[in-house]
Amino acid sequence: MKYVGFFLEYLFFVILKFIVLLLGFKRSKKIGKWLGRVMFKYLRNYKESALKNAEVIYGRVDENVIKMLEKAFENVGIFLVDSFFINRVNEKNFSEFVEFEDFKYIEEALSNKRGVIVVTGHFGNWEFLAGVPARLGLVDLGVVMNRQINPFTEMMIVNTRRKAKMKTFYNQPEEMKKIISHLKNNGVLGMVVDQAYYFDPIFVEFFGTPAPTARGPAVFHLKFKSPIVPARSILMEDGRYKLKFYPPLNFDMPLNEESVKSIMRHINKIFEEWILELPEQWFSWTHPRWNVEGIIYRKKQLTSTTP
Repeated sequence: MKYVGFFLEYLFFVILKFIVLLLGFKRSKKIGKWLGRVMFKYLRNYKESALKNAEVIYGRVDENVIKMLEKAFENVGIFLVDSFFINRVNEKNFSEFVEFEDFKYIEEALSNKRGVIVVTGHFGNWEFLAGVPARLGLVDLGVVMNRQINPFTEMMIVNTRRKAKMKTFYNQPEEMKKIISHLKNNGVLGMVVDQAYYFDPIFVEFFGTPAPTARGPAVFHLKFKSPIVPARSILMEDGRYKLKFYPPLNFDMPLNEESVKSIMRHINKIFEEWILELPEQWFSWTHPRWNVEGIIYRKKQLTSTTP
């Protein structure tokens, strides 16, 4: 029965994708907003996570915070439906979907010939942030992802990324050689690291509270001297996305736990600034960022469904 549920979820996304692509990039945003409102009203776990996260970040949940979260959930729906268009983007029409800001920082980092680690979070449309530069042939891009609970939707995600000329690396020990080879070949490695991490996490302060955090970007940087470039996607008023890149980060530190925590704290600070600037564009309100018990439960779920 579990796999029947997984397949029905996958079927829902297949039908949704068909409808969305039929409507077009601008008109389908209305469906996205509606989906976001439904999520906020009926998906209790997502709403509870958002309220708990807001309490940690703001110290309270008042009427203004609730309105912000309602807008954030509408944007979650928009980000979802917009992501279906990634493989409609090409060299002739990309400006209808995105604009680039300071992509020069990627080019600068690549000039070191040590690969580049792009760190981002679930801000705006992170699939566009990775997929558009890859589809346009601007970078040799690989992204690191965790195994998903639903194997059918995982297959959908991987196939979509493959068509967008993105490589997918799983966050598993047997994939490390591929990731290292990618960096050594001066590839760009995309890592989305704003959510709670459940595979051997480090606990790093995030909005004043220790949160289970990935160590990957810091470890790869210290081992291979690959520059770290922060980047994010921002939904603009005209419905397009700004793909914004920031100056490369380089840390002259020994490879140890203290250095790894220091680097990831620096990255968390960047995320804090982005969230406070545009809180309604952070997808991860829906994720239990500080819930360690939930992370342990999710790890067990993934283990039980991983082939």
